[in-house]
Amino acid sequence: MPTRTNMLDHGNFVHCPEPPVSEAFAAYLQGYDDLLEQWQIIHAEWQKAPFSPKLLACRQRMDQKIEDYLAPFGGRYMLRAVEQDRTFLPLSQFFSQYQPVREPFSILHCETAVPLHTVARFARGDDLRALNAALSEQAPWPWWQRGPMGHPCYLFGECVWELKPAELAASDKGLTILFEEALEKDRLKRDRLRYNLSSSAEMLDNEFVPQALRVETWRRAGGRCTKCGSRQTLDFRYVILPSRGGSHTAENVELLCAPCRAK
Repeated sequence: MPTRTNMLDHGNFVHCPEPPVSEAFAAYLQGYDDLLEQWQIIHAEWQKAPFSPKLLACRQRMDQKIEDYLAPFGGRYMLRAVEQDRTFLPLSQFFSQYQPVREPFSILHCETAVPLHTVARFARGDDLRALNAALSEQAPWPWWQRGPMGHPCYLFGECVWELKPAELAASDKGLTILFEEALEKDRLKRDRLRYNLSSSAEMLDNEFVPQALRVETWRRAGGRCTKCGSRQTLDFRYVILPSRGGSHTAENVELLCAPCRAK
């Protein structure tokens, strides 16, 4: 099952839609993006032939060119400065405030030693539809960087998930099912911690809903409480307990939030 990561906000920002992007920042970003693109091409060639004096000299010249370009900006677009600049929103905050995303935008990334630059652009309607489908838990979107274990990652919900080696060959439909199950398991785990539910009470034979029924019920309910539509503190419950004659079918299972379960 995919593993949840903390990569969504790990150095990832969006320029706040209000106010508009200044000409000065747009010029900085375009210039630095262009230099990084050239550097990546040279670096890729140098990795193929690391003992080439010519490629080594090209790399050194490009390193100096980037250093000269960044010098006038000081540390203005380094991670520490960007984190304190309200002009830039952490990615999770941007998704929370502007979901569904309707206007073109770019994901910007910076690190301790690497200034702010563009890593993903969403300029077309198809791009935005694919992103919104991932945020609304309909289809995963390929994340721009690999996870802590070096495997491909995807955005699904408002989380970035890393695949395991055995999952790399999954089809698009198979990936969606994997992420639905991972998200469901993650929510259940967080809900149990939040409400301090004991594992023994959860695993009683006459109350526990098997995984297959959970997945089917989750899809049917669209990941929302079947009574109020909430996405928070969700869990599964038999309408009629099997010990009292209820069937082990998805029709006898409902997805409810904590307040509705308490009624």
